[in-house]
Amino acid sequence: MRAPAVKRLRARAGRARQEEGGFTLVELVVTMAILGTVLGGISTLFVSGINSQNDLNSRFQAQVNLNLALVELRREGHSACGLYAGYTTSSVTLDMPTANPPPQPPATPCSAPTYVTWCTIGSGHRYALYRVPGSTCPATVALALAAGGRRYADYITVAAVFPTYTAENSANSTLATLQVHFPVNVKSNASSTSPYTVDDSIVLRNSAT
Repeated sequence: MRAPAVKRLRARAGRARQEEGGFTLVELVVTMAILGTVLGGISTLFVSGINSQNDLNSRFQAQVNLNLALVELRREGHSACGLYAGYTTSSVTLDMPTANPPPQPPATPCSAPTYVTWCTIGSGHRYALYRVPGSTCPATVALALAAGGRRYADYITVAAVFPTYTAENSANSTLATLQVHFPVNVKSNASSTSPYTVDDSIVLRNSAT
C-alpha cells in the first residue's frame, strides 16, 4: 500500500516542477536589451527637452539684456551733444553734458563735457556691449571692468554695431544721428540660425547747441 502512494506523490512533485515556469538566460538578455532600448529613447527625449529649454531661456535672456542696453544707450544718446573724436563702427564716445539735466539754451550744455564710451569687446561670433567711463574702449573685459565699465548685452555676433554716424548739419537744421545694429545669437556659429536683430536710429538732441 505504501509503494503506490509514494509513486503518486513523486508523480505529483514531478508535475509541479514542470509547471513552475521561469526565464532562461536568453530570454532575460533579450528582455533587458528591449528595456534598455526603450529607456534610452526616453532618456534622449528627456535630455533633448532640457537642452531646448535651456537654449530658449538663454536666447530670451540675451534678447531682454539687449533691449535694456538699447534703452540706456538711447537715453544717453538723446542727451549727448555729439561724438568725441575717434569714432569707429565698434566704439563710440559720447560727449555728455556735465549737468544732469543739461542746461537749457542759450547756455551751451557741452562746454565742458564728460565722456562715456560704448563699445564691443570679444572675438569670433561673440561680442559683449560695454559702457565704460572715459574716451577709450579697453582692449579686454578685465580692463573694462577695472575702468568701471559695465556689460549691458552679450552674444552679439558682430563687432561693428555702430554702422554709420551722421553729424549735425546746421544749414539743413538736422541733428546728429547714430545708427545701431545689434544681431544676437546664443549659438556658437552665427550662421547656424537666424539671429535676433535690433536696428535703431538714435538722434543726439543736443548736437545743435
